[in-house]
Amino acid sequence: MAKTTKKRDISPTVKQKAFFKEMVEDGRNKYKCAKKAGYSDAVAIATKAKIENTAGYQSLVEKYLPEDKLMKVHSEGLAATQKGEPDYGVRHKYLDTAYKIKGGYEKDNQQRETNIVLEIDGKTITN
Repeated sequence: MAKTTKKRDISPTVKQKAFFKEMVEDGRNKYKCAKKAGYSDAVAIATKAKIENTAGYQSLVEKYLPEDKLMKVHSEGLAATQKGEPDYGVRHKYLDTAYKIKGGYEKDNQQRETNIVLEIDGKTITN
């Protein structure tokens, strides 16, 4: 008798959709976004493991924030200016929001060494 395998459903749940919407609109605090989406305290405390790492949530991220689109907006946001001068506040917000939604931040207590090289307005900045 042949064993059949079911295709795993990666459709996001109603709560995952609500959490994603909250993160896009006001992603400053994942716990609050999870609570607004209807999650329990236990889930809201562990959003990375309980929500963000799920196939359903990841399908939303890929659908609405594909890598190519993020890279284009990243480039535009990193070059933001106001009155001819670099607008570092806007540039930071572009980066921060994208990384939060994509799950790019590691836990605060984890550290890793990173070399950063930026070229802004013809000047090279390294850490």
